[in-house]
Amino acid sequence: MNNNNTEISNSEKNNKSLSLVDKYCSKSIMTSDDFKALAESSDFMVSTYETVPMYRPLIIKLFGVLGNKDFPTVDSRFHQCKVEAEVHSNELIRELHELQLQKNSIDRAEYLLKEVMQNKYEKETDIIGKKEIEFDMKDQVIIISKKKFEYVQLEKKIKYRISEINEWRLISEKLFKSPDYKNQKYEEIMVELLTNSYSNELKKSSIKEDDKQFITSQLNILNTLLNKT
Repeated sequence: MNNNNTEISNSEKNNKSLSLVDKYCSKSIMTSDDFKALAESSDFMVSTYETVPMYRPLIIKLFGVLGNKDFPTVDSRFHQCKVEAEVHSNELIRELHELQLQKNSIDRAEYLLKEVMQNKYEKETDIIGKKEIEFDMKDQVIIISKKKFEYVQLEKKIKYRISEINEWRLISEKLFKSPDYKNQKYEEIMVELLTNSYSNELKKSSIKEDDKQFITSQLNILNTLLNKT
């Protein structure tokens, strides 16, 4: 008896849950005004795709990245240009592969819809079977639309990824022509940056004696390295 009561109780719970979901589904919050607003905003939405950049503008590169105190020398800024460009170059190669795969995926999906599924539908004689294929074909249309949107988003990422690389290249070329450029190796740049950083720490009036001794010893090591490079 207890088991039966439990089963009935669970069944009632499920029915109530389903009834609650039905109530939600019967109350669509989308109105004709929403769809009208969407239609009126469609051109504006497309304009955001065309005009909103997906990269940091030149001013941010110059003053937000290279203007950072971590890159006080021409050589350190030149090296950072290469670091930034490498990150974008690696992502660009991945995205180009993704774009090619996405194009193949779209072609395959369209072929399945126009040739395979359409032929299958025409040959199907069972009414229920035809209806199932109709639903599959509707799903396939949505899948293709989704893939196409993902494709254009990838195209935009690639466009601005190229812009990023190109701007870092142009900045590096100007730095390379600077009279202060020393053509330092990466290790030399890092040693010099650490030396400058520790030297600035020593200038602080709030520095503790223990910290001062530690930084001084580190500076001696770095100065030795600088003299060797």
